[in-house]
Amino acid sequence: MNDVVGTTGGKLAHATVDNATYVAGRRSFFKYRDLGVTDATGGKMRAQVTSATQGLGEPTGWHYHVLRPPACLHAERVGRPGI
Repeated sequence: MNDVVGTTGGKLAHATVDNATYVAGRRSFFKYRDLGVTDATGGKMRAQVTSATQGLGEPTGWHYHVLRPPACLHAERVGRPGI
């Protein structure tokens, strides 16, 4: 379970691989590790580490994501280029 500690302005979430909480997600070929941000912010934000559990079996179709400022998205490709 992720560590969430109350502070004077809200809560502080501290998530590590050792205290990981996995949550259900939309894609069966991903696993979603919750970082505790949803609980710490009272549902105002969500942060997850998404990892592939297998290769893409079928296309997900063209789609896009809308990030409203101030938002920061970090993606890191791990593995073979082009995958």
